[in-house]
Amino acid sequence: HSSAVQVGFAKQGSKIKGATTMSRMFKFAAIALAASLLAGTAVAQVRIQPYVPAPKIAVVPKIILIKPSQALRIAMRAVPKGKALGVQLRNGVYHVRVKDANQVRLLLIDATKGGVIQ
Repeated sequence: HSSAVQVGFAKQGSKIKGATTMSRMFKFAAIALAASLLAGTAVAQVRIQPYVPAPKIAVVPKIILIKPSQALRIAMRAVPKGKALGVQLRNGVYHVRVKDANQVRLLLIDATKGGVIQ
């Protein structure tokens, strides 16, 4: 008996260490197939998340507001002899307090258009 391993096809019925060449090739093929199936199932178990598009965000247009000093100038034109007491921006409207003689007046100025509301 030779201890070398034969590669390829041997004659039918020839023996290498008690097993036929075909049976060794079959065992090798079975082991290789089992290994590839195990590797294939491990890869197949990876969950692929479905594509979910991002929610659409409403684009709010940027509104250009007038400056507080501009709102104050507009209010002072409406009450020429008045004295400015304060300016506050609330919900897109400037609230301008003006003292006229002995009376405090509240003028509302549109912050986007610059017009007097009251």
